[in-house]
Amino acid sequence: MDPQVRASKLDEVYEFVSRNARPTPSYLIGTRVLDLRSRDRRQIRRAVRHLLSQDNRFQEVHAGHWETLNHDYGGVPLEDAEFRVLDLEVTGSDPRRHAIIDVAVFGVCSNQVRPLLSSLVDPQIPIPPSIQRLTGISQAMVHGAPTFADLLPRLLKVLRGGIFVAHNAAFDYHFVKTWIERSTGDRFTTPHLCTVKLSQHLIETRSGGRKLHHLAVQLGIPLKNRHRAYDDAYATARILVELTTRLRERQVRTVGEMKLYESGVPLATKGDRDRDGNGKGSCPV
Repeated sequence: MDPQVRASKLDEVYEFVSRNARPTPSYLIGTRVLDLRSRDRRQIRRAVRHLLSQDNRFQEVHAGHWETLNHDYGGVPLEDAEFRVLDLEVTGSDPRRHAIIDVAVFGVCSNQVRPLLSSLVDPQIPIPPSIQRLTGISQAMVHGAPTFADLLPRLLKVLRGGIFVAHNAAFDYHFVKTWIERSTGDRFTTPHLCTVKLSQHLIETRSGGRKLHHLAVQLGIPLKNRHRAYDDAYATARILVELTTRLRERQVRTVGEMKLYESGVPLATKGDRDRDGNGKGSCPV
């Protein structure tokens, strides 16, 4: 595609997606803006992902649904980036019907890891027996814990200004986004990265696929209480440190390049990259 045509189309997509209150499906972007004629929705999704993932104004929220970002994060050097590593335990997989019961957030910057938030959450609905067995969190344990509304000001403060990171980030980000927007009535967007996707490009697993505890064991990272937010978020934060170290070895220098690497889109050559602001780390973590 001609560069000028490409830029014009991306601007059209930006305007189209920005007008929507909810994340926009790839199929609508492809057929209504990009004039893609294929009947194969998977092919359209791949084409849209290839185009939009190269523009820092866009982010795939979940399953081919896109939102626009107002965060100028692309040129931030990795050593300056402030990552917010989050893990949730929930009563089920649908954020419209299920609720959060456990949440933890760690800050990561310049390979330093520190806890920022950890709390059980009163879901105000029953916790299914299968979830109680999986997490070890009983109804009695969340009795008297803060509700999501109680915890929300702290959570927003912790997440503000950081790059959201989770293991299978599409799930955690979509869940948190849905609950924040439902509680505040305001649109919530923040750049996010997925340690599962990054590990697919950076770590050759011996066994067990990309599950958190298998990666933790392979990398020698302690994970004592699986399916508890604090322990899982800490393990994810340590995995993120390993991933960013490997990215630097591959000459990935900025968060924007990290996001491209996550998507599998080839990076530009070193001489073509924008290195603005690539100085020494200065983050407060």
